[in-house]
Amino acid sequence: MIPKITSDVPNMSLFSKITNYFDDLVLADPMFYERKPIDILLGVNVFFIILKGDIIKRGQSLPFAICSQLSWIISGNTLTDDSNLTTTYTVNNLQLSTNELVEKFWSLDSIPEVKHISSE
Repeated sequence: MIPKITSDVPNMSLFSKITNYFDDLVLADPMFYERKPIDILLGVNVFFIILKGDIIKRGQSLPFAICSQLSWIISGNTLTDDSNLTTTYTVNNLQLSTNELVEKFWSLDSIPEVKHISSE
């Protein structure tokens, strides 16, 4: 097991009022603007399986929201606490315990059970 794969994300604090643009959505990480360590790293093959495809754009210089099977994920350009600096981030943190996350992952990856209907 590798103790650290990458640095905390985002690499600097983002403008916290950016969450106002996404008040109407249930976010995978409601505190996405705060710098934190990564809990789990998903491969691109899993990442694209959990995406539903819906995208909400709030403005040209603002991040966008992508709907996933685990809630909305925020990605794209955003303002930092230094309002003169614009940076691009992909924030994919999830507010789940390890057990919940593993259960959701395997439920997405498992074959659904076939139910047989009786004549009764």
